Amino acid sequence: MSSSTFEIRDTVGAPRPPAQTGEPDGPLPLAQKLAEQMVERWRWGERPLAEEFLERHPEVRAQPEAAIELIYEEICLRREYGQASATADVLERFPQWRAQLQVLLDCHELLEQTPPPLRFPEAGDCLGDFQLLAELGRGGRGRVFLATQPSLAGRPVVIKATPRDGREHLSLGRLQHTHIVPLYSVQDHPERNLRALCMPYFGGATLAWLLVALRDLWPGKRRGNDLLAALHRAPARDLLAMSADGPARRVLAGASYVQAICWIGACLADALQYAQERNLFHLDLKPSNVLLASDGQPMLLDFPLAS
Repeated sequence: MSSSTFEIRDTVGAPRPPAQTGEPDGPLPLAQKLAEQMVERWRWGERPLAEEFLERHPEVRAQPEAAIELIYEEICLRREYGQASATADVLERFPQWRAQLQVLLDCHELLEQTPPPLRFPEAGDCLGDFQLLAELGRGGRGRVFLATQPSLAGRPVVIKATPRDGREHLSLGRLQHTHIVPLYSVQDHPERNLRALCMPYFGGATLAWLLVALRDLWPGKRRGNDLLAALHRAPARDLLAMSADGPARRVLAGASYVQAICWIGACLADALQYAQERNLFHLDLKPSNVLLASDGQPMLLDFPLAS
């Protein structure tokens, strides 16, 4: 076989065309071209080593960056084809570039790591610094729990457990508004492949829950006070006592049902305007993502944001 061309036959003996002999300018583009040739020859059953190409092209060997790219390709191919000792063998053959190759291999390992399976906690479990009391809801990518934080006097909080690949916390941390549930802190749990978002617990109930609670009362007879009465029956109220006083309750207590709903809408619109002025947009606005806190304040929650 000559050094400039070679013939490869497939399993039925049909010849393949010889490789192109045109060579790109510069050692690095040439090394990339040689790496492609190496991949092709491995696919057809040959097992050429990097030395074959480096001996044929001393200009590639003379530039470490180009040579290392070709050598790294051999390591990847040997691993792909089940040669477990590939890394140690190649590092022993090229000790002068051991450090650079090891950096590439370390990056490769990080990219190749398979995350552990997603394991959501259950009510009654501890998750980091938090004791989970009850599950408040769940969706396709997360679960929400009522919890306490023993290290801070057992304060009540809400923990949203989501996969670690989410970026919601980076946007939510930028929002500080009266009618947006804020973010206290974030904790990663690699062993569960989870991220825990800690938010304050305001009690109350979602607007979706309140509408169901009021369905037996004809809309024409509803008043703001009926919303407050339904708040008092919210499911999580028995777990943690929450203050029920505040100016928002007094607004609702003295309002008609239409006035109460319009006031809630105006508060939410102000929160959305605040977020949009910061190029953040709520992508899932619906009654189940609107909280009426125990003190009557309407608040946006579960902010799946885009910027």
